[in-house]
This record gives sequence, C-alpha cells and structure tokens, in this order.
Amino acid sequence: MPELPTTRREVYARLPLDALYAIDGRPLERLITARVAWELAKQATAAAEAELAEAARASYLAGDSWRTIGVALGMSRQAAHRRFAVE
Repeated sequence: MPELPTTRREVYARLPLDALYAIDGRPLERLITARVAWELAKQATAAAEAELAEAARASYLAGDSWRTIGVALGMSRQAAHRRFAVE
C-alpha cells in the first residue's frame, strides 16, 4: 500500500490537474488543510505516547511503585504496569 501524503506539497503533487486548477476557495482546500493537520496531530500523539512510556519506565526504575505511577497517570496500578512495564 502506498504511503499517505503527509505535507501539503505531497498532497498537491498527487492531485489531478483539474483539481489543482480549481482549488482556490473550494472545500478541497479545507480538506487538504485538515488532512495535513491530522497527520501532524498523529505524529505529535505518537511522540507524546513514547515520552509518556519512557517517563513511566524511568520513574519505576528510579524506585516509584506502579501504584504511585498509576496515580500520577490517572489509572490503576495494574493498568500502569500492563501498559508500561518492560518484560
């Protein structure tokens, strides 16, 4: 499966010519803007989830209990352990 475009330039490069000539002020421009914003949000979410996991593991390795980590994250100790423990 081909990769989805992640930038405006990549989106525009894949559009048919007839769409490019008529793009000004059309809902298609809104759609492209939303698509690029969605991709950036996905990337930011992935980075934030990776940082959260790394921070939780570092906290545990520093001596914090899974209960304490769970409280800090707003989840049970079991959920924190299940999500972040390194096996």
